[in-house]
Amino acid sequence: MNDKKVIRIAVSERAKQVIEGWSEQQDMTEVGVASRIYEWFGSQSEDIQRAILGLYGSRTPDVAKMALQELAQPDGVSSVSALAGE
Repeated sequence: MNDKKVIRIAVSERAKQVIEGWSEQQDMTEVGVASRIYEWFGSQSEDIQRAILGLYGSRTPDVAKMALQELAQPDGVSSVSALAGE
């Protein structure tokens, strides 16, 4: 059974150009790149998701610092290793 969903999104011209360029460089489809971005975003903690989306307003935390703190968690599971299948 295929558990993937198909969605349509609207992006800026600049974002479209970036994804097109990246897709060509990596010999991937634009859908493949977008899918990986969605998978990555979905694997982040709620705090990091909120920071990425700018939902903290003027008090947006340092996303890089938050991500590094998550990577250092003692459970040994991180969003990076989860995506890598480790």
